Amino acid sequence: IANSYTSFTVNTKTAVGDQPSWLAWLANRWKDDPYVWLVPINEPNGAPPGNRAKLNDWSFWQEEQNQYIEIIRKAGNTAPLIINTPVWSWDFSGIDKYPLKDPLKKIIYAAHRYANENKSFTDEQETNCDKSWASLAARYPIVVDEVGGQNSPYEIHSEWNRGFVSYCADWVNDKQGCGVVAFNWYWCDDNSMSGDWRRNRNTGELNEWGRIFRDNYLKRVKSPK
Repeated sequence: IANSYTSFTVNTKTAVGDQPSWLAWLANRWKDDPYVWLVPINEPNGAPPGNRAKLNDWSFWQEEQNQYIEIIRKAGNTAPLIINTPVWSWDFSGIDKYPLKDPLKKIIYAAHRYANENKSFTDEQETNCDKSWASLAARYPIVVDEVGGQNSPYEIHSEWNRGFVSYCADWVNDKQGCGVVAFNWYWCDDNSMSGDWRRNRNTGELNEWGRIFRDNYLKRVKSPK
């Protein structure tokens, strides 16, 4: 569950039901299901009501995330936590300098990536991904928990999507990457992997983005040993 578009105050101080905050309520609600993992906040401070002035502030990120982790653990939730980083979770350069405190040591860092204006996934972009987050998988559990067919307001770039998803398959197979989550099975824009959202048709049949993910990641990635 990715907690999105909620303020720090709501997450930490606004009571929900019998819990002291929204994040505590989420953590308590799902604490007995080992298959539900929480993202304390999606893309921290990347959009209102987050503080956009703090988008690339690692110290501020560390302070907020540690409070979120404490709330979740106090609620009795022991599942792994999926952590997004500053700058829309595109860059992990600060995780060594600004470590997080989880008493259970179950933190998984999660990268996000879209084509934006890029029509193809170039060697330069591969190098950037390696440097920004992928190479850190040798020392930290890391997943890509958000990659989509299109990031508004940009156009769809299917060639880039194929290249990046293939890169991710190699990363998981050969470089200790922990996995990739595609966005999204059915949605209100071109990130839908199935159906035709423009005609409000949730057919369950894979569209181009869904087929790209299936053919270039799911069919290529090796099963865990």
